[in-house]
Amino acid sequence: MPRYWFRLDDVAPLTAHAIGCEQHTTTRAEALAGANNGPALIFSSICEGATLRSNGNPAWYGNAGRQHVAYATAWRHALTGRTSHVHLSDYVHAFLPLTGQVMHLIRTARRAGDSWISIHIDARDQHLISPYAIRTATQRDSIVPETCQWRPAVVTCPEIGNVDYPAQIPDGYTTDAGHSLPRFDRATIARIAADLDRLRAIDAMPGAYPILRLRGDDLTVLQEQTYDGNWTWRQVDRLRVDHNGFPLGAYQWAWETVAQPASLLAVVRRALTAARRRLPHHAASRSGQP
Repeated sequence: MPRYWFRLDDVAPLTAHAIGCEQHTTTRAEALAGANNGPALIFSSICEGATLRSNGNPAWYGNAGRQHVAYATAWRHALTGRTSHVHLSDYVHAFLPLTGQVMHLIRTARRAGDSWISIHIDARDQHLISPYAIRTATQRDSIVPETCQWRPAVVTCPEIGNVDYPAQIPDGYTTDAGHSLPRFDRATIARIAADLDRLRAIDAMPGAYPILRLRGDDLTVLQEQTYDGNWTWRQVDRLRVDHNGFPLGAYQWAWETVAQPASLLAVVRRALTAARRRLPHHAASRSGQP
């Protein structure tokens, strides 16, 4: 039976919405599960992928008029179209009651710094997802099939300032959105961390770039965010090395392979230009800039 992987940062706000609503929509999933009405997440599986959403009423919509949902992550083979998403045509909906046991699991995972939550779907459960079908993890496993072949490549993404780095990528496999799934050796991770520190020193805007902290076999990814008027660091991922390296940004960052590597110097120049454009006019004048 399939296991679907979701980012905990995407799921936790949905649970807060469902718990916070005084009323809850009665859904088809609830009727199929024969469950009592109350705070819950609704699992849906279609050919394109799987999602979770809150059953809170009123429903939670974004500025674009779309309902907030958490999307399951999946790999896809570019040539064959094979994917890790399993669409069960006769099991489209399922009901996950947000019991005390489930909420304790999620809150504990958040405090522990876990980044992932997975749900095991079993048709024998009659559309009712029990707490025993849920797992949380610091790092997602099954990023790609174990039988895939890895090859060297050069990759980049906006989250690291579009600097290019050598990596190993699974031959033919990407995320379902078409992004690469690179892994980096320890030396490259240390280089990325140092380059990001330099870019943050140039571009003083908080949160512009992530913060990497490498200690032995443990890599922590931090993000600057505002809290009560102050800027703090928040852990957004934690990775451990395996035989292929660190899967930095897997299923999170828009990695892509490149043919012509760009140097850090070019990126630094772009960052300096962007920083100057954000300077107030009088500050730029004092510095001699037009």
